[in-house]
Amino acid sequence: MVFIFYFVSRRIADPLKRALLLAEEMEIQVGERTRELAETNRKIMDSIDYAKRLQESILATPTELAAAFRDYFIHWQPRDVVGGDFYWLRRLNDDRVLFAVADCTGHGVPGALMTMAVNLALHHIVEQNHTEPADILAELNRQIKAALHRNDSGEMTDDGLDIGICRIDRNQRLIFAGARISLYIGRDDEVTRIAGNNKSIGYRSSADTLVFDAHEREIRPGDRFYMTTDGFVDQNGGEKDLPFGRNRLFEVIARQGGVGLADQKTAFAAALRDYMHGEAQRDDITIVGFTVS
Repeated sequence: MVFIFYFVSRRIADPLKRALLLAEEMEIQVGERTRELAETNRKIMDSIDYAKRLQESILATPTELAAAFRDYFIHWQPRDVVGGDFYWLRRLNDDRVLFAVADCTGHGVPGALMTMAVNLALHHIVEQNHTEPADILAELNRQIKAALHRNDSGEMTDDGLDIGICRIDRNQRLIFAGARISLYIGRDDEVTRIAGNNKSIGYRSSADTLVFDAHEREIRPGDRFYMTTDGFVDQNGGEKDLPFGRNRLFEVIARQGGVGLADQKTAFAAALRDYMHGEAQRDDITIVGFTVS
């Protein structure tokens, strides 16, 4: 009986010991891999944080915006830490300023790289004495196409952007041109949409000779102006998981008559958040509002 007990105990103990040693070895390996992944993740996040600082450096500063507008708000919400949406301002002289909102192809770091390229192109175009919004868009289309598709090998990705741009003159005149981005004007409780052309910029399919329409409007006291990328109106939510849509955007704008711009920013963000009802953000989101007089 003693021999049998000893024999059975050894047969049980040996596999158990091997299993414990194997588990210990696996635990060590898992710990090493976890530390390696944590270090890799830290490096990636450090790089993304740096990319965020770089992207924010090209955005119009609060000081520049305050000097250009009587009042304003900007709700800039990349889907990831950085993204393909950006806003741009260029003062031409004491009497005229250019302001744009753009939605570039892609999200995250690839989208952010596009925004930096487009930002540089816009400044270069203005330095070439293009100051009419429609002309700026046409030239931007040519330059982006030349930069992105110069070898035309078919191996490069097909990138481009949508953009709306305003020129605001001190004589109470606003000139707008858009490439798939519209300008909304709130006057009391009425809302008018000035649609941009249904053409994107910079893609392979975009003709080199694209022409954009210019829309001129007199600025009246109390007029409110808004531009948004499609991330706002295309965000899904609600009971039927449908896009927020342009009609709801009109309703939110119409309710802002007499409301300060800071409170308007809160109202737009709340309207979208309530509609999303916990749904994930699908795209980069930018909406801006400003008054001039």
